[in-house]
Amino acid sequence: MAFNKAAYLERLGLDEAISVDVAGLVTLHMAQAYSIPFENLDILLGRGIDLSQEAVFTKLVDRKRGGYCFELNGIFIEALKAFGFDVRPLLARVHINGETTGRTHKVCLVSFGEQKWLADVGFGANGLRAPIPLSSGFKSEQDGQIFRLVDDGASGMMMQCRSPKGWLDLYSFDLEHVSTTDIEMGNHYTSTHKNSIFTVMPIVTMPTADGRVTLRQDNLRVEGGKTVVDTTLARARDYHAALANNFGLDFTAQEATQLFEKCKA
Repeated sequence: MAFNKAAYLERLGLDEAISVDVAGLVTLHMAQAYSIPFENLDILLGRGIDLSQEAVFTKLVDRKRGGYCFELNGIFIEALKAFGFDVRPLLARVHINGETTGRTHKVCLVSFGEQKWLADVGFGANGLRAPIPLSSGFKSEQDGQIFRLVDDGASGMMMQCRSPKGWLDLYSFDLEHVSTTDIEMGNHYTSTHKNSIFTVMPIVTMPTADGRVTLRQDNLRVEGGKTVVDTTLARARDYHAALANNFGLDFTAQEATQLFEKCKA
């Protein structure tokens, strides 16, 4: 399947030529981060996650759905390749819950000669909005959030974001080769194992220019500037409306009811 660059750019709301340089990478990264939400809803609906290029493109571009890291960074890698970038996948271990996971998060390594950048449009909460240079200690401020990479010994490099309590570890990664089978194994665990958060809790999130909007179970959180508004959704139709109005996701009333019931289980 040839990657449809025009349809992808339209999904991102872009109508400009993409230069194969850092500026072009930043343009694509930010456009996708703000256009395609992070969501795991197909897992909760019992559909599983098909990582074939055709399935991911159909879901995220043609059907205007979201996805999680294996899909979001998967389509981003295919797009970058189609535009002529030198890019390959890496796998990371997530640290945000205090316990280190296996290699269950997919990210992107983009190279411009000897210069390398980390790109990640699929982490969800506290995720990057723009790529950052692969340089220990480098800090990047993005819409009020500050990220940095630091050396982490045997774990490779650690992605962190600044929180009111200090630097928060997000995920660690190294630069080892990642095969298609490695990705398939990570996706299988993340989308099927009982200990994976994505098999038990509906999550949808997307950054905004001054914050983030997140639907976690039946709680809708809208963060903007210094304001945080939490709303508990009382009915399935409220959940249905939140999916459409806050994330542009088109589900049937029956599907929304099924997801809402998962929130209450």
